[in-house]
Amino acid sequence: MAALLFNVASLRENKTARRLSNLTTLIQNHREIWKDFATNPALGRIKERDVDLEREPVTREELTFVRFVIAHLFGAYEATRLNEVIGLEKLAQDAAQFLSYPIPNAVWNEIRDVQSQGFITFAESAMTTNHKQSSTSHQC
Repeated sequence: MAALLFNVASLRENKTARRLSNLTTLIQNHREIWKDFATNPALGRIKERDVDLEREPVTREELTFVRFVIAHLFGAYEATRLNEVIGLEKLAQDAAQFLSYPIPNAVWNEIRDVQSQGFITFAESAMTTNHKQSSTSHQC
Protein backbone atom coordinates (compact mmCIF):
# COMPACT_ATOMS: atom_id res chain seq x y z
CA MET A 1 0.00 0.00 0.00
CA ALA A 2 2.83 2.40 0.83
CA ALA A 3 4.40 1.69 -2.57
CA LEU A 4 1.13 2.56 -4.30
CA LEU A 5 0.89 5.87 -2.43
CA PHE A 6 4.52 6.60 -3.27
CA ASN A 7 3.84 5.91 -6.97
CA VAL A 8 0.81 8.20 -6.96
CA ALA A 9 2.83 10.98 -5.33
CA SER A 10 5.66 10.48 -7.84
CA LEU A 11 3.27 10.62 -10.78
CA ARG A 12 1.75 13.84 -9.46
CA GLU A 13 5.20 15.42 -9.03
CA ASN A 14 6.21 14.28 -12.53
CA LYS A 15 3.07 15.81 -14.03
CA THR A 16 3.73 19.14 -12.30
CA ALA A 17 7.36 19.12 -13.42
CA ARG A 18 6.31 18.31 -17.02
CA ARG A 19 3.70 21.08 -17.01
CA LEU A 20 6.26 23.61 -15.74
CA SER A 21 8.76 22.43 -18.35
CA ASN A 22 6.14 22.88 -21.07
CA LEU A 23 5.44 26.40 -19.81
CA THR A 24 9.15 27.22 -19.91
CA THR A 25 9.32 25.97 -23.50
CA LEU A 26 6.33 28.09 -24.50
CA ILE A 27 7.91 31.15 -22.89
CA GLN A 28 11.19 30.53 -24.72
CA ASN A 29 9.37 30.15 -28.03
CA HIS A 30 7.34 33.30 -27.34
CA ARG A 31 10.53 35.24 -26.62
CA GLU A 32 12.18 34.01 -29.84
CA ILE A 33 9.19 34.97 -31.99
CA TRP A 34 8.77 38.42 -30.44
CA LYS A 35 12.51 39.11 -30.48
CA ASP A 36 12.21 39.12 -34.27
CA PHE A 37 9.38 41.65 -34.02
CA ALA A 38 11.47 43.90 -31.75
CA THR A 39 14.53 43.83 -33.99
CA ASN A 40 12.98 43.86 -37.47
CA PRO A 41 11.61 47.28 -38.52
CA ALA A 42 9.80 45.64 -41.46
CA LEU A 43 7.38 44.13 -38.93
CA GLY A 44 6.44 47.44 -37.30
CA ARG A 45 2.99 47.68 -38.89
CA ILE A 46 1.79 44.42 -37.33
CA LYS A 47 0.67 46.06 -34.10
CA GLU A 48 -0.65 49.25 -35.65
CA ARG A 49 -4.40 49.89 -35.69
CA ASP A 50 -4.43 52.43 -38.51
CA VAL A 51 -3.25 50.32 -41.45
CA ASP A 52 -4.63 50.63 -44.99
CA LEU A 53 -4.31 47.12 -46.41
CA GLU A 54 -5.88 48.18 -49.68
CA ARG A 55 -3.08 50.67 -50.28
CA GLU A 56 -0.30 48.65 -48.65
CA PRO A 57 -1.13 44.92 -48.53
CA VAL A 58 0.39 42.49 -46.03
CA THR A 59 4.04 41.86 -46.89
CA ARG A 60 5.64 38.44 -47.09
CA GLU A 61 7.62 39.13 -43.90
CA GLU A 62 4.48 40.20 -42.05
CA LEU A 63 2.59 37.14 -43.30
CA THR A 64 5.36 34.81 -42.14
CA PHE A 65 5.64 36.45 -38.74
CA VAL A 66 1.89 36.38 -38.10
CA ARG A 67 1.73 32.72 -39.15
CA PHE A 68 4.48 31.97 -36.60
CA VAL A 69 2.51 33.75 -33.88
CA ILE A 70 -0.70 31.93 -34.81
CA ALA A 71 1.15 28.60 -34.77
CA HIS A 72 2.53 29.52 -31.34
CA LEU A 73 -0.97 30.42 -30.12
CA PHE A 74 -2.23 27.08 -31.43
CA GLY A 75 0.50 25.25 -29.53
CA ALA A 76 -0.34 27.13 -26.34
CA TYR A 77 -4.07 26.47 -26.88
CA GLU A 78 -3.48 22.74 -27.38
CA ALA A 79 -1.16 22.48 -24.38
CA THR A 80 -3.76 24.25 -22.24
CA ARG A 81 -6.63 22.15 -23.61
CA LEU A 82 -4.70 18.95 -22.81
CA ASN A 83 -3.77 20.30 -19.36
CA GLU A 84 -0.08 20.03 -20.27
CA VAL A 85 0.87 23.52 -19.18
CA ILE A 86 0.04 25.79 -16.28
CA GLY A 87 -0.25 29.54 -15.99
CA LEU A 88 -1.94 30.55 -19.26
CA GLU A 89 -5.13 32.01 -17.83
CA LYS A 90 -4.96 35.03 -20.16
CA LEU A 91 -4.30 33.09 -23.38
CA ALA A 92 -7.71 33.91 -24.88
CA GLN A 93 -7.27 37.60 -24.09
CA ASP A 94 -3.77 37.62 -25.62
CA ALA A 95 -5.00 35.84 -28.75
CA ALA A 96 -7.95 38.20 -29.12
CA GLN A 97 -5.80 41.28 -28.69
CA PHE A 98 -3.25 40.13 -31.27
CA LEU A 99 -5.84 39.00 -33.81
CA SER A 100 -7.71 42.29 -33.49
CA TYR A 101 -4.92 44.22 -35.25
CA PRO A 102 -5.63 44.65 -38.98
CA ILE A 103 -2.64 42.68 -40.30
CA PRO A 104 -2.97 39.68 -37.97
CA ASN A 105 -6.73 39.71 -38.56
CA ALA A 106 -6.24 39.67 -42.35
CA VAL A 107 -3.79 36.77 -42.09
CA TRP A 108 -6.12 34.92 -39.70
CA ASN A 109 -9.00 35.27 -42.16
CA GLU A 110 -6.74 33.92 -44.89
CA ILE A 111 -5.58 30.82 -42.97
CA ARG A 112 -8.41 30.11 -40.51
CA ASP A 113 -9.94 27.38 -42.67
CA VAL A 114 -6.84 25.20 -42.36
CA GLN A 115 -6.85 25.41 -38.54
CA SER A 116 -8.47 22.83 -36.28
CA GLN A 117 -12.14 23.50 -35.57
CA GLY A 118 -11.42 23.69 -31.84
CA PHE A 119 -8.78 26.37 -32.36
CA ILE A 120 -11.03 28.34 -34.71
CA THR A 121 -13.80 28.27 -32.10
CA PHE A 122 -11.35 29.29 -29.35
CA ALA A 123 -9.86 32.19 -31.34
CA GLU A 124 -13.14 33.57 -32.64
CA SER A 125 -14.87 33.22 -29.30
CA ALA A 126 -11.98 35.09 -27.69
CA MET A 127 -12.20 37.86 -30.31
CA THR A 128 -15.96 38.19 -29.81
CA THR A 129 -15.61 38.30 -26.01
CA ASN A 130 -12.76 40.80 -26.22
CA HIS A 131 -14.75 43.00 -28.62
CA LYS A 132 -17.78 42.98 -26.29
CA GLN A 133 -15.61 43.84 -23.29
CA SER A 134 -13.86 46.65 -25.20
CA SER A 135 -17.20 48.09 -26.33
CA THR A 136 -18.61 47.96 -22.82
CA SER A 137 -15.55 49.45 -21.14
CA HIS A 138 -15.37 52.35 -23.61
CA GLN A 139 -18.93 53.46 -22.93
CA CYS A 140 -18.06 54.89 -19.49
